[in-house]
Amino acid sequence: MLINFTKITALKTYRSLSVFLLLIAIGWQTPIRAQHCPFDGSSAVIIHLPATQGAIAGDSSLSYFLAETDTLHSDSCTYAVGPLKILFRSIDTALVKKYSNSWKYRAEQFIKVTGFNSPDFLTVVLNQAETSCMIQRKKDGEFNYTKRKFEIRVFKGGQMIRQITVPQEKIYSLCTSSGSWTRIQPIEISTGD
Repeated sequence: MLINFTKITALKTYRSLSVFLLLIAIGWQTPIRAQHCPFDGSSAVIIHLPATQGAIAGDSSLSYFLAETDTLHSDSCTYAVGPLKILFRSIDTALVKKYSNSWKYRAEQFIKVTGFNSPDFLTVVLNQAETSCMIQRKKDGEFNYTKRKFEIRVFKGGQMIRQITVPQEKIYSLCTSSGSWTRIQPIEISTGD
């Protein structure tokens, strides 16, 4: 009996290829629940206090908060029960010191190209639950996501003196798959706002 090694090799190759393609097809359909980029799920709102306004940038009696507005059921949100009110801080405090090890290094590298580490920029970094209200569905345990709406509230002493609406497009994803951080444009705060 003569064995055709070419046919056997071709059959083995075909079976190996079929198994490989089957594994790829199964993997393609399986949801991947891994972080795909640095700062995945994090967003930032950055304000700029122009030095030309003098009194704003240099007035230590002013404080700036990112405050949630108009989010229905904010008290039912999972992981970040609202309504939220978060103090604006330096990007070093809000982002760089928030992370350790290589994340801290990555944050330092990313902000070097932006110029946001100067004293006239203030930042709020939001996690995924703070960016979107997450309400868990009872029937399947998954979440419904509703984008939260924010405004900047400026206080002098304990009195609010200004409110500035934050457009959704000014809440920037920090995930690098959304683009370089140089795309981030701060909200300019001036005496005329």
